[in-house]
Amino acid sequence: LTADDSIFSFKLDQSKDTLTTKYLVDRTASYEAIADLAIQWQGIPGFLDSEYQTNFWMPLPEHQLGDYSPFEIAGLEIASHKPLGWGPYVLEEWDIGDHILLSRNENYFRGSEGLPYYDRLLYRFIGDDPVEAIQQVLTKECDILDESLSAPENLELIKQYSNDGQLVLHATPRAVIQRLDFNTQPATSDIPALFADPSTRNAIAGCIDRQGIIDEIWSGLGVAPDTFVGMENPLYLDTVEPIAYNPEEASQKLEDLGWLIPPESNDGIRTSRFVSGVQNGTKLQFEIHYSEDEQLNLQMERISTDLAKCGIGVTLVPTDSTTLTEPWPEGVVFGRQFGMVGWSWPDWIVPVCEMFSGGEIPSDTNPYGINISGYNDATYRQTCETALLAIPGTVEFNDAFMETQVLFLETLPAVPILQEPRFIINQPDICGVGVDPITFSNLWAIETYKGDEACP
Repeated sequence: LTADDSIFSFKLDQSKDTLTTKYLVDRTASYEAIADLAIQWQGIPGFLDSEYQTNFWMPLPEHQLGDYSPFEIAGLEIASHKPLGWGPYVLEEWDIGDHILLSRNENYFRGSEGLPYYDRLLYRFIGDDPVEAIQQVLTKECDILDESLSAPENLELIKQYSNDGQLVLHATPRAVIQRLDFNTQPATSDIPALFADPSTRNAIAGCIDRQGIIDEIWSGLGVAPDTFVGMENPLYLDTVEPIAYNPEEASQKLEDLGWLIPPESNDGIRTSRFVSGVQNGTKLQFEIHYSEDEQLNLQMERISTDLAKCGIGVTLVPTDSTTLTEPWPEGVVFGRQFGMVGWSWPDWIVPVCEMFSGGEIPSDTNPYGINISGYNDATYRQTCETALLAIPGTVEFNDAFMETQVLFLETLPAVPILQEPRFIINQPDICGVGVDPITFSNLWAIETYKGDEACP
């Protein structure tokens, strides 16, 4: 394994015959091996990447694949079903649809630590029935259950078995934040600007029982962040007053703002009376577009019920992801032709503060802007730009990101709903299993898994 293997990987990614996004390739001026075990990446002029430390192409075995073209590699069995790596185990056998057998890598770089613990591992394909899969852990036919079979609807059952000591449940908040974004600045006059006032947005947020959603749908295992940054992120701001669920207080705030329920109302929906920027008689009623998903359907129904208790009328519009992300100006969301939108955003190592920056509002001159809320605050924009221009880890970098969250909480262009849990289960005789919010697989620490007498 040398730096040249990473260079080979970069060149493969660079090829037009390799079906990958060329975003980082196109922004790379040079990618060179400067020693047997050292790489130097240089970006193109003007490309500022706060996460530059991660610009590394995972090495591929040049000595095995170097004689093939990128087009040929895509169809090679040695690339797809007999891959070479440098991890704790070596692929010994792959019976497609039945099992994968792994054996210890004698050249593993952590071998001096006694890792990996096992000589061989058997990864079995047992079908797609989560309940049957859980039973195989209970009977110890399986030691660990891959997260692809850990269905959210079975969380309550899993927790029950965990509480009884029949299995072990590991969970952590996923590095993805589900949000409800307000349309603070509709692109068309056909849609009333119901959410232009931050006070209205804050009142509506107080109507949503986020912890109730976590308890009811995620068996209490998710978390409710109060900003656009995940709670596991070191940059998360946890020193301010959180968004509190208080429907009585929220309803009174709406009353004070002029959102009243008329005595003659049959539907109990609030109507504007001298609300700033809103025509009298306008109902506090709107559509929520969201990406359709079984769990999200349940969450949105719960949110709709919560808002109705505050006198807010909601029509839920489940939308496929392609339609939801259609660009300006045709797209309902990026064309700012919606009331609210419910969707998920990844929690990057460097938070994406620009999703609420005025310079990112979609328009004819900026059709691919990501600030669909239309939120435009000069102080927030300048603070976000300061954060993105600063060197990660510096006081300036940290302070600017903290300040963007303070400004976000004060004006609330979106309501962070929750971070759903990422979890894995194993039978009690296994130890060393853990869950990480940002790894591609929950088997990321497979070399540390131990059993029986090796467990503490």
